[in-house]
Amino acid sequence: MNRAGFAVLPRLALQGPGPKGASRRIAILGGGITGLATAYTLARARESGAPIEEVLIEGSDRLGGAILTERVEGFLVEAGPDSFLAEKPEAASLCRELGLGDSLIGSNDRDRRTYILHRGRLVPLARPNSPLARGHDASAPAGEQGGSRG
Repeated sequence: MNRAGFAVLPRLALQGPGPKGASRRIAILGGGITGLATAYTLARARESGAPIEEVLIEGSDRLGGAILTERVEGFLVEAGPDSFLAEKPEAASLCRELGLGDSLIGSNDRDRRTYILHRGRLVPLARPNSPLARGHDASAPAGEQGGSRG
């Protein structure tokens, strides 16, 4: 981000009006996190006086791309490339800036477990030094790990 709080944008987009004084028209292809962040940044630049018009084009019926939150069989499932982490406060800060702060749901660290979907089954994500992390079959339920038995 630059000092004005905007992500660095191509100079062409912000250096001035297009031909004959018209705003520069910018198409953003895809409503995933990158497209949404770009649209938001361009809208902020426009509101600050940049002579641009932005339009977001998304081919599916929802925004967010790979990022998705849904409830499945009583579990809150966060899908996508990353989740909100305390170590990444920028995401929560952006949500508050967008008026979504009251929608954020904190985690219960006592009960928090992370799972992956492997061969159609939920498997707890291995912790360092666990049997799963040492190369045992992640598809076998705990207590049914492969290997030789004496």
